[in-house]
Amino acid sequence: LLARPLRLLHVSRSPRKSKASGFRSPGLGRGRGRGPRAGAGSMAITSEEVNYLVYRYLQESGFSHTAFTFAHESLLSRSSVVRADVPPGALVAFLQKGLQYVKIEQQIVEDGYQGHLEAEASLLQPRVDLLNAAPPRQDAPSKHQRRQAAHAAAATAAGVGTDKAAAAAPAASDGNDKGSNAEGGDSMDVETSAGGEGSSKAEKDELDFPAASVAALTGHTAAVQHCPWNPKHDGVLCTGGGEGPAMVWDTSGFPDVGDAAASLSAAGEGSQQDVTALQWSPDGEHIAAGAYDGAARVWRRDGTLVHTLASHKGPVFCLRWNRDGSRLLTGSYDKTAVLWDGATGNAMQMLQHHSGPVLDADFRTDDKFATCSSDRTVLVYSLGRSAPDATFIGHQDEVNALRWKPADSLLASCSDDRTCKVWSLSQSYCVADLRGHEGEVYTLEWGPSGSAARHLLATASFDRSVKIWDVEHQEVKLDLSRHTAPLSCLSYAPGGEYIASGSLGGQVFIWSATEGKVVRSYKAAGDVYSVSWNGKGDKISVGSADKAAVVLDFRR
Repeated sequence: LLARPLRLLHVSRSPRKSKASGFRSPGLGRGRGRGPRAGAGSMAITSEEVNYLVYRYLQESGFSHTAFTFAHESLLSRSSVVRADVPPGALVAFLQKGLQYVKIEQQIVEDGYQGHLEAEASLLQPRVDLLNAAPPRQDAPSKHQRRQAAHAAAATAAGVGTDKAAAAAPAASDGNDKGSNAEGGDSMDVETSAGGEGSSKAEKDELDFPAASVAALTGHTAAVQHCPWNPKHDGVLCTGGGEGPAMVWDTSGFPDVGDAAASLSAAGEGSQQDVTALQWSPDGEHIAAGAYDGAARVWRRDGTLVHTLASHKGPVFCLRWNRDGSRLLTGSYDKTAVLWDGATGNAMQMLQHHSGPVLDADFRTDDKFATCSSDRTVLVYSLGRSAPDATFIGHQDEVNALRWKPADSLLASCSDDRTCKVWSLSQSYCVADLRGHEGEVYTLEWGPSGSAARHLLATASFDRSVKIWDVEHQEVKLDLSRHTAPLSCLSYAPGGEYIASGSLGGQVFIWSATEGKVVRSYKAAGDVYSVSWNGKGDKISVGSADKAAVVLDFRR
């Protein structure tokens, strides 16, 4: 009964292009002591090879009579494949490899990053299970940067030049393809109205920032992914992202901003110097930027380059100044974190305890800090000590971000495992396990010190919601769920009474942090990557994929 369908079986020798190229049957189609057959690079298997695998399986399983009958009817004795050197259990191994391939094909999106498969691939019902598989997630920019960096680093390790590595890496989104999945399938929901889904036109008009309250900062040639305000000089901010230098702006003449006051450029500009992290020093006199080329650079506010901090072997993913600006901490794709002297630019300490890229870092005091990684751990260090003070283990997926609670010993971390955990230096396990998000938790922020929100923690997730947590009772105080696209950023106003959130659907909402209502909204022309309040709490900067930053006047 098996012979007829197997003899009719034919798998095309020109299959569609696959991500897992080179997958072929182990040892089949080769004679003893001979090289590979012609066309061995193609992913194909013949009916004779399948028949021989079945015959061997029947023999090895003790079905001698069935094996003899099958070999006779399938004419295996006349086939050259019987000379193939096939190990025992080849059929089962082949089926297992096939299932793994099917699962990997579903999980890996176009840029090589692993997604999620909610259902296991089944041998008897592969199509049904794949229909239940979750679609590839829509990531915020720094996720994309990490993937692109991984491509570049792998190419460099293999001896591929920078130009070839850049060509092999996936191109960054320019906002024109936002929402489309990696396979070119159905796009995700995109926020189409400024007031959000279900809002009336009257409500939309009332919530929208008027034209007089919006100023565009143009001059970038790619997406703007960072736009921090200067902590000391009112109206000054810095913007940066892909393809080109960061820029310093003086918005004191708002809404008439004009051209950038300074351009933070360095020799040899190119894709390897795309800005991946950007932060002002506490005194507002210096700005530090991390880049794809593995260096962090420090400029004066007027655009004069002061230090080039070159120690990492891969792209810089994060950087933080300590509270007095005397030290700078950087974390990289190369799995290391480096502590730098802010005055001299010399490396003070290299930390090599993570087994995956360092994704975020934060100072608790001038001499104590923490890092998190794709290896699912959070490490706490002290200045001058070679080993971590504490290793926090509990997350089940990469840890995206962490923040120390102001003036406290509590440390919050968020992860792709859809949880946020709060750690204490006095315990080795988490003191709060905050569960409630239905998607990866991308970023988080404590309420400002001295405000009524100082004990609250805000989290933003790819499940399209912002949640404000009462950490002590481990419960959601407010669930802000008006977005219709994955969240990429959030920012508390200095007084803690408002919170801004931005999404990959291009929507910015300003929420009342006490009532949970949207009080203002803005619709960007591209995916929103960054939102930030100024020190006075009257302006908000927005970085997006439309190659411009925008300043919104909240009080007008």
